[in-house]
Amino acid sequence: MTRSSLFALFAVVACGGSNAPSFYAVPLTSPDGSFWSPTLHIGGQSFVMDLDTGSTVTGIAGTSCTTCTGMSPLYTPGAGATTMNKADSASYADGSGWSGKIFNDMVGLGHGSPDVALGFVNISSQSMFFSGNEYQGILGLGARSVIGHRHTIDAAIGQRLAHISLGIA
Repeated sequence: MTRSSLFALFAVVACGGSNAPSFYAVPLTSPDGSFWSPTLHIGGQSFVMDLDTGSTVTGIAGTSCTTCTGMSPLYTPGAGATTMNKADSASYADGSGWSGKIFNDMVGLGHGSPDVALGFVNISSQSMFFSGNEYQGILGLGARSVIGHRHTIDAAIGQRLAHISLGIA
């Protein structure tokens, strides 16, 4: 079986609301065959994300990003978004990286799954991070964050909304 014939799912098990959990299968796509990508929905905007199990932080290219030329869409904080008055950055072994301010907004994966309040970085500067890539951000699913804001896993589990499992079928 070739990689292109695989169908991947990003499954979310919601734990809140009733005794029986609800399951949400969120398809992952691979636009260029180099990464698996869910789509993140924030305030009516949809973003293709790089799914990273080795990272704890979620970051999305924002309208204030002066080095994100040609990217679309870019995150625009909505009326319900709040700034956390903190900044964060990430750098990678290949020399790429990004930085920006931390915002809190309602984020969802679509396909009937619930939205959760999530702290993420509104990327305002990047260096080679988006070069040649099809995504607008990174969805970190790694271990507990130590940077002082709730990351993807903590937000979903902390609100008793989700248990996240990855699977390929």
